[in-house]
Amino acid sequence: MKVKLSEIFVPLTDKNIYTAEELSDLNLQPDFIKKMAAEFNLIYVDNVANEGNLCFAENKEVRQEYRMTFSKEDVATLIFAKPSVETVNMEIDVVRFPKEFFF
Repeated sequence: MKVKLSEIFVPLTDKNIYTAEELSDLNLQPDFIKKMAAEFNLIYVDNVANEGNLCFAENKEVRQEYRMTFSKEDVATLIFAKPSVETVNMEIDVVRFPKEFFF
């Protein structure tokens, strides 16, 4: 599944070029969240507790086939998976989501 970055994030201004840090401050498009949830049969969680959560449903170390949720952090990790990528263009760049969303 290929998705343009402008379909993933809600920009704050007319700005098109963003760094990873700037993208992490943007909200995800509601339509994108619905599309990802349906495509990968996952639930979107806005705030993931990293520590002190005994439920393994949101644990990042659980094998991908047992994951039940995804977050904005998961999407950003996939976008910046290539070490050479420092900035992205919201109107030009696309993200290819593999059959298995998590890697």
